[in-house]
Amino acid sequence: MDKETVADLHKGLFTLVFSSPEAIMSPTWWEWVRLNRKKIALLCIDEAHCLTKCHVKLLSNRGETFRDHYLSITELGSRLPKTPVMMLTATATPVMVEQIIGHMHLKQDAVVYVTLLPDRPNIHLEVKTVNIKSFEDTLGWYLAELKSKVDSAPKAIIYARQVDQVGEIYHWLMRELGSSAFAIDTPAEVHNRTVEMYHAATDVDSQRRIASTIADTTSSIRCVVATIAFGLGINISNVDYVLHWGPSGDIMSYWQEVGRCARDGRVGKAILYIYPGSIDKRRVDEPMRNFLLSAQTGEQCIRKSILQFLFLPGMNVKSLEHCSAIPSCCSVCNKEKK
Repeated sequence: MDKETVADLHKGLFTLVFSSPEAIMSPTWWEWVRLNRKKIALLCIDEAHCLTKCHVKLLSNRGETFRDHYLSITELGSRLPKTPVMMLTATATPVMVEQIIGHMHLKQDAVVYVTLLPDRPNIHLEVKTVNIKSFEDTLGWYLAELKSKVDSAPKAIIYARQVDQVGEIYHWLMRELGSSAFAIDTPAEVHNRTVEMYHAATDVDSQRRIASTIADTTSSIRCVVATIAFGLGINISNVDYVLHWGPSGDIMSYWQEVGRCARDGRVGKAILYIYPGSIDKRRVDEPMRNFLLSAQTGEQCIRKSILQFLFLPGMNVKSLEHCSAIPSCCSVCNKEKK
């Protein structure tokens, strides 16, 4: 921070003060907290699920680095013992909630839950089993839309578990699209592509270009083939399809990825393709494996299976039974209605 901002902080000129976990632990911020601890009316922690062991394990499984400073927020809380704490997260399991409360050294009976079932009724859910790893047989329907509508085709994110799979799907699409891989009446240049590829090894400039361009309603990009590296911190309102080539490692990750579909309220579609070997215990955790096996047999509504896992105190139990009121809930419910 510059000296002027620091001076204004100490003068109390700000009503709201935003900081990253890394910055708040710096000497400058620490001193400000010490001097103003009696004036601070609320400590608000966003993305509170980052305080959990579950999240650390999840990042480790993904090969991502955990931001250690998140865990240091406990020290900040200890410096503000009489300050109310608000902890926010879009998605969490009951186990994660317990870990968040425990990490902040709060008493269970002192915690007030404000919860809402993380349902997205405007997204139709499907789980499909494919016998062979054929992109043509599974993703051919979307390829046809890209070919016919080019830069006005429905926008999609295709998630694959591994970087090599991302490359295979991307190159298959580019090869099959030919001239349709670029916006109509434009030269075959990078910024005119209708399909892009995004993963942790993608160079930073390309990551920034893709993330900023696809969010634009006039963007020529209609499809991003990506690993889970794509989507975090990126707000794209007009995604029509989220397609999974192989399942996510756990239910919460899957639901977060599905949640990047149809954020503007449009009718969206999320399809998860299960190919041979993709639900091996080494690839998915036990709750995710059980969910997938249930979805394959059509034993229970896909939406209900997911939301039961994410159900927290204070949520409306009746809201788990409302799938019959959703015109196009999921592939299991559609069969029952027929």
